Amino acid sequence: MKVLKKLLSTFLVGTMALSTSPISVDAANTTTYYAYSIGGDQGTAGDFSSNVYYAHVCYGMISGITSYYNNMPTVSYMKGNNPAGARKIGSRIVFLNSHANNEEMVFNYQQLGGSYYTGVYYGYDTTNDVGLLSTNMSGVDLISFVGCSTGAGTTNLPSRAVSQGATTAVGFTNNISSRIPVGQGWCQKYNDALANGYTIANSISYATSCYPTSNLGSYAIVYGSSTNVISSGGYVSSTGDFEELYTTDVEVPIDGLETINGVMANDLGESYSLLFDEIKDIEPTFDPDDYSAYVNMFSENDDNGMIVFKYMIGDKVETNYSFVASVSDGTVTSISRYFDEKPVADESNIIERANKYSFSDADRESYAKSLNISVSDISDESGFYFYDYNTGKLTYEKSIYYIAKEAGNVNIENSYSIEL
Repeated sequence: MKVLKKLLSTFLVGTMALSTSPISVDAANTTTYYAYSIGGDQGTAGDFSSNVYYAHVCYGMISGITSYYNNMPTVSYMKGNNPAGARKIGSRIVFLNSHANNEEMVFNYQQLGGSYYTGVYYGYDTTNDVGLLSTNMSGVDLISFVGCSTGAGTTNLPSRAVSQGATTAVGFTNNISSRIPVGQGWCQKYNDALANGYTIANSISYATSCYPTSNLGSYAIVYGSSTNVISSGGYVSSTGDFEELYTTDVEVPIDGLETINGVMANDLGESYSLLFDEIKDIEPTFDPDDYSAYVNMFSENDDNGMIVFKYMIGDKVETNYSFVASVSDGTVTSISRYFDEKPVADESNIIERANKYSFSDADRESYAKSLNISVSDISDESGFYFYDYNTGKLTYEKSIYYIAKEAGNVNIENSYSIEL
């Protein structure tokens, strides 16, 4: 049976006034629970303020939640308590967005250091960091560690939060780019869905359906319950328009599911042929040769995940036309897409423009110099050509990562977009 579902999307329009201290959007209500969104402006190391503020607004729309945010946290703030007496990072909902590794997430407002050099550590409290082992996390419904490699390895920030009592914790198994347009969009849709009563698993799938080229979907990982819901009141008030997400309910068992990244769809094997048939019922022109694919079985506890097919123009240019298959207990239960039909574009022209641009060694040298690092300091980098069917724009999205030896060896991510 094919079902069309319309999912609410919260849009923030206009300029957001970011305060230097936390505020509440729900303070007039009598509430018991609290949400904290923390990140902020780190000067030359990047500004996470817009992601943090957006999360704060979404959580403030949830009934029974008073929402706060801070874009210039200090040591005393991070180690402080919420109005109920629990630590801030032990509150009902926590969203953290910054540079990180699997052991630590670091904040440093405007690179001022001193009391502004702080963060969250997976061990006990340190001089600068609030420690998860020093915190009772049993009051946490969801904590999201949105930073590079926060969920890498077997012992990491989200796994430690769950072992300390959190119901659900989200992290990422590799370097991510949360501040380029597709990364910001992914974070927004993730929080839209959470605020509107979707499970953590469905929120990740929804965000990925809307922004399939974001690497946040590729590397998301969930510890604890992925079927957890942080907003039980249904849809919240919208400050903008509705987004339509087209979803077809299916039942397609697939054997031997495991996380796979970066393959062509037809390389997934014969066990995916039934899924291809279902997609062809939705889009008769679907050809696995035209799609890149990845499988992310992101739930450590619930065997939930997703299979993502991204349409490629000329095997070089990624697009936001995709199919996202949600997986539960080894069975694909639905296939979602942002567009009802495959959009039309001048693919020859797009390929020609993409072929005219390449990121050179000279570009790398120049970019490293702008970051006050040497090329040898670069620990990782990624780049891709992206055609957006919504805007008709072709861009090259580039991310450079380097290790901050003076800041707990966290991964510093710097990204930019070039319109071609």
